[in-house]
Amino acid sequence: MCELREEELKREVQEGTVLLEENRFSRVGGELYLKTLAGGRDQGISKSYYYYILDWLRSSGLINQEGRVRGNLVLPFRGEDGVKLTDGVLWVEGDKLRYVRLGGSSCEDCKLLPTCIYFVKDLNRKLKVPLRSEYPRGAWREVLRELRARASASSHMVAPKVIDLDYQRLLTVQS
Repeated sequence: MCELREEELKREVQEGTVLLEENRFSRVGGELYLKTLAGGRDQGISKSYYYYILDWLRSSGLINQEGRVRGNLVLPFRGEDGVKLTDGVLWVEGDKLRYVRLGGSSCEDCKLLPTCIYFVKDLNRKLKVPLRSEYPRGAWREVLRELRARASASSHMVAPKVIDLDYQRLLTVQS
């Protein structure tokens, strides 16, 4: 099954796009990590564990030293033979932080279907990609394919785990 999460964003966001190693991206999708990234401190966890997660997010390049979220778009990648973007996205929409990671194979009986459709339409409003698929999974693949094309047209390497991209240019580059 796919993973879809949304958290209220309490941190300031620095414009930009970040490519994050796939394993780290999966970890960010966990409830405590996503809440910490969004800026939530009242999670019912110990102070030391909160700061452990915060330090991990900093070392991953998702939070800068001023405490801001480093990019308003995060894409996962696998780096065995170069950089290959995988099926997932984390983005800022207004005061919300949204996480999507595709999994499974069928949308027919998925309990997340209404949220999934809402999220893909929401992200696509920014990208303006003509969606041809009748199913949300196909629509996600089209949106992610477009993000990949735009990312490859505007990327530059910053660190082994993180790649910074110009977010505004990513939204305007035509593939």
